[in-house]
Amino acid sequence: MSGRDLKSIPVLLSEHRHLFGVITLPESTTKDCGFVILNAGLLHNVGPFRLHVRIAEALSSMGFPVIRIDQSGKGESSSRTGGSRLDTIVLDYEDCLRELQRIGVDRTILVGLCSGADDGLVIAAQKDSVAGLILLDGYSRRTWKYPFEHYKKRILSVNSWKNLFRRIVSHGTIRSARTDTEGAGMNIRGWDSHKEMSEHFAAVLARNTKVLAIFTSGQDYYNKHGQFTSCIGYGVASGSVDEVFFADADHTYSVCEHRDRLIEMIANWARQNFSTTA
Repeated sequence: MSGRDLKSIPVLLSEHRHLFGVITLPESTTKDCGFVILNAGLLHNVGPFRLHVRIAEALSSMGFPVIRIDQSGKGESSSRTGGSRLDTIVLDYEDCLRELQRIGVDRTILVGLCSGADDGLVIAAQKDSVAGLILLDGYSRRTWKYPFEHYKKRILSVNSWKNLFRRIVSHGTIRSARTDTEGAGMNIRGWDSHKEMSEHFAAVLARNTKVLAIFTSGQDYYNKHGQFTSCIGYGVASGSVDEVFFADADHTYSVCEHRDRLIEMIANWARQNFSTTA
């Protein structure tokens, strides 16, 4: 299906029409579910380097309807009055689901980068209509193996030794080579406790929700493939979770080649896990 067959339509959602989104429709919908792409932090619905636009076009070309939205208080959407942040996240999703139901789609796959991944997990833990989750640099706890992998890479890196030597020469001490935040592991995403995050995943996986978790080197809490499934319980997750470590990519996929590869990963995963209605 060519790009000319796709229709991208701006929409205003919710009872008060405060929620702005863009729905990308194929010429004919052949899938039994649609995608909802959530904001990456405070970024507009186009995503970093137009990533969300590219994902929407790729999935729509496969027959999936896709909505990418500015969640309440972000981008072109005004804030939702009353209720907690959690209530707002879920209500925004329900508005998107109603829009998809108008074209005959009752199940969704949520896509989120960074805080968008966190929001997607919270929604999926509560809503049976969520059939899949694509988490881009989503939650993962540092395991006991993390520091070993971290320092192993530094020890084996010639550039690390060169940089260390330069700093020692410049400052006269090894101590100055360490940054203030290195190893701090600060929770800047507002994650719940590990117990609560694990409970979210348990609720999602109990419904056999499919999860694609892709991590990059652009964060400071994940550095080895398998860390995520180990963190949430491999025995529970092994049948429903696909984990990928895209070690060459940065957090926002600023390199065109990396964006292309990511979109190909997402398309292949969707093709394998979600069948047509025909």
